[in-house]
Amino acid sequence: MPKLKKPAAKPAKKPGAKAIAKSKPARRPTRAHRATLTDTAASATAANGATLFALIIGCDAYLPNSTPEGSYPSLQGCVRDATNVLKFLKKRAGLADGNVVVLTSSAGSDGKPTEPPASRPTYENIVAGFRSLTAKAKAGDHVYIHYSGHGGQCPTIVPKVKGKDANDETLVPIDVGSKTARYVRDVEIAKVLKEMADKKLVVTAVFDCCHSGGVMRAVRRDIDPTGIRGVSFVDRTPRPTDSLVGTIAELAAVAQPPESRGAETTRGFIPAEAAAAKSVVLAACRPFELAREFMFEGGPRQGALTYWYLKLVGTDPGGLTFRTVFDQVVKRIHDQFPDQTPMLIGDPDRAVLGGVAAAATPAIPVTAASESTVTLGAGSAALVEEQTDYAVYPPSADPSDSRARVAAIRITEVSPSEATAEVTETFQTRGVKQGDRAVPTGVPVRLVRKVDVLRPDGKPPGKGDEALRRVAAALSGQTWVEPVPKPGDPADFVVTTDKKGNEYKICDASDVPLEIRPRLLTSDPAAARQVVDRLTHLARFQAVQTLENPDPMSPLLGQVVVELLKTPPDFKRGQATDGFKPYPTSAVPKLKEKEWVVLSVSNNFGKPVNLTILDLSSDWSVSFIDLAGQRSFPVGTNGVPFRLPLQAGLPNGQEKGTDMLKVIATVDPPPAFELLTLPALDQPIPRASERGSATRSAGPLTALLAAAGADRPTSRSLSAGSQPSNGWSVNQVKIEVR
Repeated sequence: MPKLKKPAAKPAKKPGAKAIAKSKPARRPTRAHRATLTDTAASATAANGATLFALIIGCDAYLPNSTPEGSYPSLQGCVRDATNVLKFLKKRAGLADGNVVVLTSSAGSDGKPTEPPASRPTYENIVAGFRSLTAKAKAGDHVYIHYSGHGGQCPTIVPKVKGKDANDETLVPIDVGSKTARYVRDVEIAKVLKEMADKKLVVTAVFDCCHSGGVMRAVRRDIDPTGIRGVSFVDRTPRPTDSLVGTIAELAAVAQPPESRGAETTRGFIPAEAAAAKSVVLAACRPFELAREFMFEGGPRQGALTYWYLKLVGTDPGGLTFRTVFDQVVKRIHDQFPDQTPMLIGDPDRAVLGGVAAAATPAIPVTAASESTVTLGAGSAALVEEQTDYAVYPPSADPSDSRARVAAIRITEVSPSEATAEVTETFQTRGVKQGDRAVPTGVPVRLVRKVDVLRPDGKPPGKGDEALRRVAAALSGQTWVEPVPKPGDPADFVVTTDKKGNEYKICDASDVPLEIRPRLLTSDPAAARQVVDRLTHLARFQAVQTLENPDPMSPLLGQVVVELLKTPPDFKRGQATDGFKPYPTSAVPKLKEKEWVVLSVSNNFGKPVNLTILDLSSDWSVSFIDLAGQRSFPVGTNGVPFRLPLQAGLPNGQEKGTDMLKVIATVDPPPAFELLTLPALDQPIPRASERGSATRSAGPLTALLAAAGADRPTSRSLSAGSQPSNGWSVNQVKIEVR
């Protein structure tokens, strides 16, 4: 990533009133309210009379198709996504069977869809589903749209607006192999959303799809734990240009020209009218990126966006905004796929399913307990899942006070009505007792990463593959990385070579090469050891990259709002930042070297907080953003955001890169964040004792920092339930420099 230069002058302290008001998020439940929430049965109609309608689409089995440019292969996790979304909406929002249209294509033994034609995701059925929801819903009702499948591109049908050589982004129906078949185009989706906005419907749309923009994978294998939901080509097959959504003139009226639309910010899926009506669109990635489906935790494939979105909103005690959920989804996806960046379009401060969803059960009773095992009185019917973490509290304790915790537990087995968990850590001598309450605390922080070593053809190295065999041997005895149980299993990193076997390649979980510098040649006997050193560095980098506080009960959650503000072309150091407008929540600003951007942080917590800003760079280093030698900055509660101008730069030898800024807010004085710093990838990592001391500073982050910055990880992962979480929060933003 590029290096952001440290400003010498202090940031402007007083923005305009308009900027202050805009930065405030939707109000979350108070601490007292969150601590006393009880299980409430969801209903199809909320107290305000709003009803939930849904269109859920999952495309696994694609009918045979071929174009001169390429084809759309079948997928494996899209129907599973659709099933999980339907389950979630029924359990949490009381979605009625008569208010949902489900279109899926499950692969039978012959690879063809098992569903009847009327229930398959064809163009006609998808448009009919949109029309059905729009016709049934009345003003104030909620509409939830979910699509998992391929995303594509084809020549636009509105060239007068987009330009004669422009493309439409599309959802890909399963019968696209027919020349008479049509894509569901972005301009059609935009028109449907505008119609819903005109009817004053509250819309949430999730598109777990992509078109990849030509990114190549370094490993090709027959059985692949990762699928790509898009293709690199533009389908130029002549197809019908008439639309069931509207006339060309009507579609052109909602289309936006490229200069005002911006592929980075809208993807063309949502018109301004829909955004103004508080509609929200969550897309799996930017237009030129990959959207993945993956075998999470060794299970069947699921879409990365859908998987983490449901994981996070499934534990929402009520009031989580899309801004907060989106920030955590990005962190989780970047954990495995650094080049997949989801997009949030529309109102980021709208509560997720606010107005129609019942709060998740924040406290589940303990029905039985031993020293090592706990049984909970709720199971899959209440959306309890395996491998999720809970903190256990006495019956009368405040779940937002981490000091009252009895133990941290992790779910190991789930039935419809109960769950079994193992005790991962204890905090009191009394132990867990029947009648205690278990509160969800989010997802664990993984430390140890798995590595697979494969030839470019996807096969394990044989006798003649000495360079790869040396890497496999060097992995033995490592602590931050370890080999997969058997070749081909899901891995965090894959080591291979180029086709000629001359150069080592390190790939992400979906076999896409990471940008590793300098090159490592297989002819160098010492290079295998260097490959393993770099894998260790990457594992430690990702431990910092995914640092977060996912506890849905944390009172700081969503209360520290981080934004990037646009600067005028003539901006200079020390200039006031009054009136500067923020970039859209999910937009990644593209800057040239020496251009400026302003980091804005608003504290809506009610108590002062201390900010620490870490810069994660494309040379795989982690450093501080400081101001006049200070590494932490106090932000009060007077409604004045903290503003920090930053100037873009690039590491030596790089022509482009991306900075990820992690803004960590703490109520207590900041602990030793020096433990998280890392040099560039090709430099040795100083020992923890040389970077800082976790024991010099007390606070809720101490144990987490000590583990994430240790020379040897003390465990495979950290349970969020075992870490005090009520006194800190993490936000992040990205900046691209070219």
